[in-house]
Amino acid sequence: MTTACSINYVMEFVAGTESLRRRCDRETNPFFKDPLKAVDGFIQLVEALAACEQRGIVHRDLSPANVLVADDGQIKIIDFGLCHIEDGRTITLTEQAVGTPHYRAPECSGHSPVLPGIQADFYSAGKLLRSMITNKPALDRKST
Repeated sequence: MTTACSINYVMEFVAGTESLRRRCDRETNPFFKDPLKAVDGFIQLVEALAACEQRGIVHRDLSPANVLVADDGQIKIIDFGLCHIEDGRTITLTEQAVGTPHYRAPECSGHSPVLPGIQADFYSAGKLLRSMITNKPALDRKST
């Protein structure tokens, strides 16, 4: 017998935000060529990830499409549809590759002997910092 699990989350509406991916495409990225402002955005990401860690949540898909940016540089992480909850419950399978390929940590690439922890999200945040400053997608691990 299969049982269904339903998990819902609610997010505040923040007017005037767009995804970092969209802002990079339109060249409205407030962090572009401004490393100090980008570091401020990175700190916001790290603080949000710390709040997730306190609740045992690993996002697993931190990418420009899942980061909202306001005109003033305020950041919000969205789309927890692939998250892993560290107490053993999962929303999606851990045996399959999950996340945006150029941003996902090695342990999110599938069949890893290590379950993804908060370090996987910090790895992705580091790649996001590069994208924030350069306005370009992250480099693939295989090409670096």
